[in-house]
This record gives sequence, C-alpha cells and structure tokens, in this order.
Amino acid sequence: MRRTFISLSLLSLVVVSAVVACGGSDDTIAPGTDGGTGDETTPPPPGGDGGGTDAAEDGEVTDGGANIDPDAGGFDDGGPDGGPCNTVANAAPAISSSCISIVPVAEGGALVAGKYYLAAVAVLGTPNFCKNTFIPIGFRETLDLAVGSDGVGTAEIAFQIAGGNLQHRTTTFAPSAGNASPATATTICPANGNTGPVAYTSALRANNKQIVSLRLPYGAGEAIYRFEKQ
Repeated sequence: MRRTFISLSLLSLVVVSAVVACGGSDDTIAPGTDGGTGDETTPPPPGGDGGGTDAAEDGEVTDGGANIDPDAGGFDDGGPDGGPCNTVANAAPAISSSCISIVPVAEGGALVAGKYYLAAVAVLGTPNFCKNTFIPIGFRETLDLAVGSDGVGTAEIAFQIAGGNLQHRTTTFAPSAGNASPATATTICPANGNTGPVAYTSALRANNKQIVSLRLPYGAGEAIYRFEKQ
C-alpha cells in the first residue's frame, strides 16, 4: 500500500521510519539478497524510480521496489528548507541504505524522549529487486524527540541525503490508542499540511538501545527507517 509523503525526512519520523527484522521481532536483518539492516524509520523526498511496493506487514514483499535518483530535480529537499523551524545540528554519522524483502510487524509502543541518530534505512523490494536493481545511497539524520504527557511526540529533525543540502523539519507523532501503531504524523514546519498514518515501533532492543522505527516513503516506494537513541 502506497503511503502519503510526510515531510519529516523521518520524519525524512521520519524518518521514519520506516521502521525492523526478518520476522519482525528484533529489528536486526542480516545482509544478503533479501536483507540488509533495517527497522521502521524518516522519509526521503520523492523522486525515485520503480513502481512502489506491495507488502503485507511481517510478510514477503511481492511486488515492486524503488531507487532514489540523487540527480533528480528537487531531490535535496522535497520542498523548502525548514531551517527556521529548529536549530538541530546534524551530528549523526553517515549510513547507506540497504534492501529487504520481509516486512516486519509494526509493534507500536510508547515514544521515549531523547536525541536519535538514523541507524538504518531498509528499502522494501522483491528479492529480485534487492539482488539486481537496488542502488544504495547515503543518509545522515538527527532527530530530537520531545514527548508530552499525552504521549504525543514532537520531532525536530536535521537531515542530508546523498551529500545534499542540510534540511530541517518539525513533525508531531500521535500514537493510536494504547500506544498502538500506526501513529498520525503531521508536519508542522514547514507548514505544508502533510498528515497521515505511519506504521511505527518504539522499543528497547536486546543491545539495550532504544529505537524508533518508521515505515515511510522512499522515492516511489517505501522503506523502514530505524533511529537509535544516543
């Protein structure tokens, strides 16, 4: 199912991811033909190729996959820079996207305040796409997450994609009742009115890392974006 583009990018939370493990429980995917590293996490701007994805949660991707073309017009920003929205510095290390063919369960969970770095971007594609067509690109993204007494998160985001310009976004995440997935993500700066449901996981993993994973757009397709609390 294609999701509406949310200018977080996570998110760019986006960023985010999009957000995950083979089988869906431990958010770790080994590299290989139908795997990479991933979770659900941030959205990159539109502008890729491919035909999107047809994937059921915790199931195999049966159709599609998409790349992002760094040379496409508007790729850097997906819209005007939200620099005035926040002053978050992008201190996150650079990572490269990977490709997976198994979609994990979005577990939901209570959001936890803190500074997060984007740790993985796992593009959803068929095994054939992941093996033969997928082209990785670089990401750097820092997410500052504040959580209100009502459980709603406000994410101030700074991100760069494939060495592009530094961009800023501010987005709110409102989990469904009982901290269930999906959350309703709303871009509040720039004030473009983007809003929509985002499948997510917020959990403490076996490595004692608090993560937020978001399932968000990746070009014409989707990816799982995983952020780790610092």
